[in-house]
Amino acid sequence: MDVILYNQMDAPRLYNGCEVTSLAMLLHYNRYEHVTKNKLANEVKRVPLNYENGLKGDPHDGFVGDMENGPGLGVYHEPIYQLAKKYAGDQVVDLTGKPVKKAIYQSLEKGYPVWVITTSTFDKTDNIETWNTPNGKINVSFLICIAWSSQAMTRSMST
Repeated sequence: MDVILYNQMDAPRLYNGCEVTSLAMLLHYNRYEHVTKNKLANEVKRVPLNYENGLKGDPHDGFVGDMENGPGLGVYHEPIYQLAKKYAGDQVVDLTGKPVKKAIYQSLEKGYPVWVITTSTFDKTDNIETWNTPNGKINVSFLICIAWSSQAMTRSMST
């Protein structure tokens, strides 16, 4: 797939903006060229990094922290899904919880890039931090999958 590559550090930079940068790449591929990474950064819901009571922001609710200059954590799929639907409507499909082969690979085979939350190596990591949020504990890197074979999955990193 010929997915454009945006660099989140290009001006105006989004130091912690890999999620919206990847979404801008995906939307551009689907002919929403007018939607920039910074436009998405301005529109995605945000939550504080730290609350006064000691709890951390929950990335299921919005981008946690400062996307532009840090410190910040990131945002999970729910706010990104809602933001994508704002532009692409019913073309956006949430594959969360679906079997990888059925969901991601079939989408790629049909020519659809897939926005995923994973480590950059697609492997388990042992440096995950647990955060206490207003919604409970949560246990991150973002990219677009653009192709796969039995040997490897091709990914396009926004950073």
